[in-house]
Amino acid sequence: MAKKAYQPRYRKPSIQSAIEHFGLKGVHPACESIPEIDSREFDILVESIERNGLEVPVWVNHDGILLDGRSRLRACFLLDIDLSDDQIEATELSANLIADANLVTRQLTRDQRTMRAIKLLADERKEAAKRRRKGAERGRKNRRNPLGTRDVPSRRAPRALDIAAKKAGVPRDDLAAAEKLQKRDPKVAGHVMDGKCTLDEGCEAVQIYKRAKRRRKKKTFRKSYGSYLDYATTFSDHGTTISDPDDGIRRVRCGKVIVFRHSECNHQVFAYRRKKYWIVRATNRSNRIPCKTWQRAEKLAVHWMMQQWKDANSPDARPKSQKKKRKGRKRVGMVRVE
Repeated sequence: MAKKAYQPRYRKPSIQSAIEHFGLKGVHPACESIPEIDSREFDILVESIERNGLEVPVWVNHDGILLDGRSRLRACFLLDIDLSDDQIEATELSANLIADANLVTRQLTRDQRTMRAIKLLADERKEAAKRRRKGAERGRKNRRNPLGTRDVPSRRAPRALDIAAKKAGVPRDDLAAAEKLQKRDPKVAGHVMDGKCTLDEGCEAVQIYKRAKRRRKKKTFRKSYGSYLDYATTFSDHGTTISDPDDGIRRVRCGKVIVFRHSECNHQVFAYRRKKYWIVRATNRSNRIPCKTWQRAEKLAVHWMMQQWKDANSPDARPKSQKKKRKGRKRVGMVRVE
């Protein structure tokens, strides 16, 4: 059986008529960004004020702009209750600070908090425009002044969208989509603010698509292996395994990268995974050999290391300075000397 909708006992008066009745000048945008209470909660509030009077004052700033208490002001206007000076309290607190305090007592979804952050984003864009004007003025001043008296350029401030998203605690891309939705269709944006639909549903209704998230590329070895001559500086102790088989070649494994090293060789062989292949690369070779299986890559790396070991221990592997000079004929002018 379908649940019956709630029938309100009191009809909400408009906020504009309540403001004009009590002599106020308007409602602050930060106060308007807070979602209004539903009809059931408004009926409870009216009955409470009718029974106990207004216990919590209405807050305004020194210009007569309402900062907090829209529902209380409507209830007093509906009950025809006159408010004294003590019940309309002027405060120096920030409107955004009061709005944040009201949000603590409300169970807002992330989409509602995102829609509310649009006005915060507008304020941040105004501050960003001021910073750009100051930067342009500083640039004109530097062009007029000599080189020695120029101002030192300051670090570039973060974007207004990043600042507003961080302050509101909402995703950056969601806030950008909510701003587009507010500009394109304020009615649908109001539905999202009231919780009647989600932000994704509202964006889909007006054909606004969020920016696709970029996938981070996996870190692999650089093309130049000159800085990886020593495997001990390449890997950390965390997650690294070392094995010493009978062939005398040490294998150091860290993730999907394996280093083959022999104690009597100056060079090393790397084997690492890239997409569907195992790539084998030596520090003294310029080519890279792809292998489909790990067994093939290990066999090739061991073969290269054994070849290096044989070359290092061969008699011909002496330095050039120690090699005997080959005796041969010398030419002096046009005469042969034996």
